[in-house]
Amino acid sequence: MKEILPGIFLLPLTLSGFTPDSVNMYIIQTPEGLISIDTGWDSPQALASMQKQLAEIGATFSDIQKVIITHCHIDHLGMITGLKENFGTQYCLHKKDFDLIKIRYSDVDNLIPLTDAFLQQHGVPVSELIPPEMQLPVPLHLSKTHPDVLLFGGEEIQAGEYTLRVINTPGHTMGHIALYEPEKKFIFSGDMLLPTISTNAAIHVQHIENPLKQYKDSLLTLKALDIELVLPGHEYIYSHPGRRIEELISRHEEKTGEIRRIFDDGQAKTAYQISLLLARSARTGLSNWHKMLGWDRRFAVLQSIAHLEALKFAGDLRLEELNGFFYYQPCHVKPAC
Repeated sequence: MKEILPGIFLLPLTLSGFTPDSVNMYIIQTPEGLISIDTGWDSPQALASMQKQLAEIGATFSDIQKVIITHCHIDHLGMITGLKENFGTQYCLHKKDFDLIKIRYSDVDNLIPLTDAFLQQHGVPVSELIPPEMQLPVPLHLSKTHPDVLLFGGEEIQAGEYTLRVINTPGHTMGHIALYEPEKKFIFSGDMLLPTISTNAAIHVQHIENPLKQYKDSLLTLKALDIELVLPGHEYIYSHPGRRIEELISRHEEKTGEIRRIFDDGQAKTAYQISLLLARSARTGLSNWHKMLGWDRRFAVLQSIAHLEALKFAGDLRLEELNGFFYYQPCHVKPAC
């Protein structure tokens, strides 16, 4: 455990078998007890690591009075059910992400089949949907673990000497939040601002409309803030994110431009066909479809769909269904869109 700022500690927790291989949990010491930003996922290795690191400041699980979750992905909130049930920990989450939890995690066994059916509609052959390399550890009662505080954005949370402003930053999820301290000029960015990983702003089965545009708008929201230090959800802490924000926006715009040029031939294409040409894993950096494993292939196509949807909303493409498959067609091919 490392003290990043006075009373704020970084606890890296393992995501064994996954990429990235760790998630950042942060602990803030306050007179009322500890406040945690995110929790990691519910695995024996992560629990043991958290227990050991808390002991370094003379704390235990029961000292965590409040958990603020940046977003509803299992690597960030997996332990919340156990903390709340066993120690009465207060749980804060954006309302839109709680709405998603109730859908996504109430029938976990059906999530991959639903996703695969969706991807098949976008052209992915069944034979290409190799099984995911691991199953994510979803607690049994997660969808029934209700937040004590539903966030909407704009709130201020007092955390000892720090005042954290809640900023809704949709794109990665609808209810993703960042926590900004305007006086000290630091931000808990969740997965919005990672130092080297390009955040996945993809379409999902329970999808959000035009997630790529929402992600870029959220980046612009953060760019307007005076941020000196970024405390991200993965990787390492870094400073002055303006250049990184520009790089992330530019990278997505470059890929959108590449996809637009692929349609210069006027031919309709599926998201799978686009992915074969341009797929790149945001998690591992792989750009060869045939070398990708199960999760990467799924995320790559879902990200391609997000870019295609952005072009659809921009008026460049339209979506057509033919024989049970979805195709994206350049709007200029026919007079009406």
